[in-house]
Amino acid sequence: FGRVFGGKTLASDLFVHRCVNVLVHAAIVQLVGVIATLLFSPRQQYQKTSSSESQIQQQKKFEEHSQQLSILTKYLAQLLFAFHPVHVESVANVANRPHLLALLFNATIIDPNVPLVAVAVLATTGLLSSETAIFQYPAIVLTMTAIRYRELRDSNPQQQNGIAKFSATG
Repeated sequence: FGRVFGGKTLASDLFVHRCVNVLVHAAIVQLVGVIATLLFSPRQQYQKTSSSESQIQQQKKFEEHSQQLSILTKYLAQLLFAFHPVHVESVANVANRPHLLALLFNATIIDPNVPLVAVAVLATTGLLSSETAIFQYPAIVLTMTAIRYRELRDSNPQQQNGIAKFSATG
């Protein structure tokens, strides 16, 4: 099979290996954008007390601003992650593919919408890819906790006001 391609097999070609690393890194960059959006984008809905024209305009303005800020946050996080020198080096070296795969599998489980069975399979696959994946789990748990706390906080604004009042008096 190797003689068909001029004595080289596709598996031994360094260019193909680097292209695969770039594709895996591009997938991780997309996941970083999703995680940044989950963590940092404004999610609170504008409080509706009445439906006057000025309040409707304020709500639209708030939603547009929130959407622009969310997009900016996503792209900034992706750029910082994609072009950080440590990540560029890990993509260029073929020997670092297990670490890239472990990060890909482990970054996928941060999304709170991933089913529990998929979390178990992805975490196991991450560990089987690279033994260093185990050091990523504390950061994953903290990130998942922060995302879930934020979802709960944003879904119950009355409780948030109570917490602010309690901390101001206590």
